[in-house]
Amino acid sequence: MDNLEIIFSSAYEMFLQKRYIESLEKLEEFDNYLSQNYSDDWKISSENLRGFVYLALDNIDQARICFEKSLNIDQNSSQACAGLAEIFLIKNQDKEAKTMFEYAAITNPENQFAVKGLTKVNELLNLPSDHNSLISKEEVKLPDFRNVIFESGELFSNGQYEQAIDGISSVEKKVLNDLVDLRNLLTEMLNMKATAYLNLNQLEEAKESFERALNISPDSSIACWGLAEIFYRTKMYEEAKTMFEWAVKNDNTNLAAEEGLAKTNSVLESFGNNDICDKPTLKLASGKTIIID
Repeated sequence: MDNLEIIFSSAYEMFLQKRYIESLEKLEEFDNYLSQNYSDDWKISSENLRGFVYLALDNIDQARICFEKSLNIDQNSSQACAGLAEIFLIKNQDKEAKTMFEYAAITNPENQFAVKGLTKVNELLNLPSDHNSLISKEEVKLPDFRNVIFESGELFSNGQYEQAIDGISSVEKKVLNDLVDLRNLLTEMLNMKATAYLNLNQLEEAKESFERALNISPDSSIACWGLAEIFYRTKMYEEAKTMFEWAVKNDNTNLAAEEGLAKTNSVLESFGNNDICDKPTLKLASGKTIIID
């Protein structure tokens, strides 16, 4: 066992023994040694462990910084995703927490913290304990449209109109259901990707993914919240207010949106400018314009 592993193992043992301050001190020693023997894998492990130590100390801001540093090195870090998910859970952002726990569990099925966290958030959302919307669903078997059109056309040509209608109707419902499932799955994945970018403060990338999610599902409260948060961070407070309002309108249980709206109203009131137009609009990257009633 080399020195890096010895020092890190010692920091981890201190963490398990709830000797959190000593664990942080040992991690500082680890980082000093790591600077001479740099390895991305060790740096990721160091930031993730430090993040969980700060979580145990209830220092959410510092924990978040550590997990974001880890994700900057490896966006597939299961522990970092699980750590951010726990932060979302602490802040009562259950849906965002679920998305991050799902990704953490898929990236590393052996990550018991992620698996247990997903179970916990599923219970809060009244979902089956093992529900994971990102797990590949059974392959969608869409009907062969060419055959349907050909067969229905033959029936139509022969004056068998009722049979032609039945032939098309028999597959219509299944196709529509499958398309809805695919739309919902893609929306969730885009929102997760955008939220990850947001946590990394990569705002342009986050904005693009949230807008794509909205193009697919205009009623996505998470996508509205995400765009609102980006507007807020870039000091576009009127636009932030509009999107936070829309996020709440689409899902009145979205506590993150409610908190965002409150902080934005506070800023606008301090400016003495809290009026918005009767029908605010948002123009997406695709060129589509959404009117908020």
